[in-house]
Amino acid sequence: SRVHAIGEIRERDLSTHECLWSIPRAHNGFVRSLCVSPLDDMMLSCSDDATIKIWRLDLSQHSGGPDANKPVTVLNGESAFTCMDHSFGRSSFATGSDCVHLWDENRTDPVHKFSWGSDTIQCVRFNPAQAEVLACTASDRSLSLFDTRAQSAMHKIVM
Repeated sequence: SRVHAIGEIRERDLSTHECLWSIPRAHNGFVRSLCVSPLDDMMLSCSDDATIKIWRLDLSQHSGGPDANKPVTVLNGESAFTCMDHSFGRSSFATGSDCVHLWDENRTDPVHKFSWGSDTIQCVRFNPAQAEVLACTASDRSLSLFDTRAQSAMHKIVM
């Protein structure tokens, strides 16, 4: 998969660079991140337009049919998103912007907001071994760990 600055999402064959399918105008701003839900055939995208869109990962859905370019769900955020990651084996995912939001695929609003006086969040990732632990890096050169069970900050290191 490839993320495009023009709001388009494309999947390309890595060996031939051929475009296998695309979603033109998936977002109205830079598409910043994509992730796949491990529970079902859904792909999530986030953008500068402060939206998260959940797409069905069925190649026939992207072949130009009548509903080919319509997301299953659109979630609205407070500010432009910079990154996202999906939890392993759960319906939760996290997004980064001026803070970290924890979301559930089945809800329209964030479940929790994590903030630790950071600048813009650059990267957010769930721990594959401990799916309740969330790490993020920020533009202030910090690395922060959050516990999603206790909904609290665990540790922050500034490089």
